[in-house]
Amino acid sequence: MFFDWAALQIDTRGRASGEIKTLCPICSANRKHKHDRCLSVNVTEGVFQCHNCGWSGKAERTDRPKMHFPIWQKPGKTYAKPKYESHTGSQPADNLLAWFKARGIPPGIVDRHRIE
Repeated sequence: MFFDWAALQIDTRGRASGEIKTLCPICSANRKHKHDRCLSVNVTEGVFQCHNCGWSGKAERTDRPKMHFPIWQKPGKTYAKPKYESHTGSQPADNLLAWFKARGIPPGIVDRHRIE
């Protein structure tokens, strides 16, 4: 026998039996510690209880498991690659090239890495 956790928006994290702690769909989004797993779920018996807001109950039984994706997905960060813009529009300053040359770094490396 299976339980319909998707109807309650409870992510059982792929478990089909046993006890787990997961995020509460009622209060986790509003908490200071949003990633604190405060909802205890007994996947075998179909019961759950939140230790923060007190939400509890029993999931409905189903004949077969419902496949669903996890409810909470960490939003992906997107980064934009900065475009190189030359501030001087010319070759690096002579004192800069001398500084790198004193450290054994040839001017070709400075040009390749666009160091100004």
